[in-house]
Amino acid sequence: MPSPLKNQQGFTLLELLIVVSIMVVIAGMGLMSYGNTRSDSEDQAVRVEMEQLRLAVMHYFKDQNDYVNDSANIRSPADIDFLTNLSPSWDVDYRKGWRGPYIKKSLTTNFDIANSTKFSFSGVGYPADEDASNPLININVKLDPYGQPYLFFDLDSSMGNPPAIVSMGADGLYDTPDDVEIEI
Repeated sequence: MPSPLKNQQGFTLLELLIVVSIMVVIAGMGLMSYGNTRSDSEDQAVRVEMEQLRLAVMHYFKDQNDYVNDSANIRSPADIDFLTNLSPSWDVDYRKGWRGPYIKKSLTTNFDIANSTKFSFSGVGYPADEDASNPLININVKLDPYGQPYLFFDLDSSMGNPPAIVSMGADGLYDTPDDVEIEI
C-alpha cells in the first residue's frame, strides 16, 4: 500500500517563498510608479490652472487695455483681487472697462503669507518693494495644487519684462528648479 504523503501534490516551502518574493517586487514597482504618476498629475493640474489664469488676465487686459490700471492697488504678486472684484473703470461711451469677474471668487481664498510656516516667500514682496522686506498678509489668492499661491509678475509692465504667472512647485520655494512659469 503506497504512503498517502507520496501521492499528495503541493508546493514546497521554497517554491512559496519564491512566488511571494516575486509578488513583493512587483507590488513595490507598482507603488513607486504610482508616486511618479501622482506628481505628474499635480504638474499637469498646475499647468491647466495657470492656463486658465492666463486667459482670465488676457480677458482683463482686453477689457482694460492694460494689465493693471493702478499698480498701487496690487498688494503683492499673489493678489488677484483685480480679477474678482469690480473696478470702477467702466466707460459707457467706449464700452471699455472691467467686465469681470474673470474668475470665480469662490475659487480663491485669503492667505496669510506673513505667517506661513510651510513655504518660504523670501524674495516675494510688494511690487514696489525691491528688497521684499514688507510682509504680505491676508490677500485674495488662488492656490495651486501644492497649496501655495500663484504669483503674478510684471503686470504693471514697468520693468519691460513680459508678464508671467509662476507656481512655486512642490517644494514651495520661489526661484528654484521646480517652479512652473508661463508668460501671459
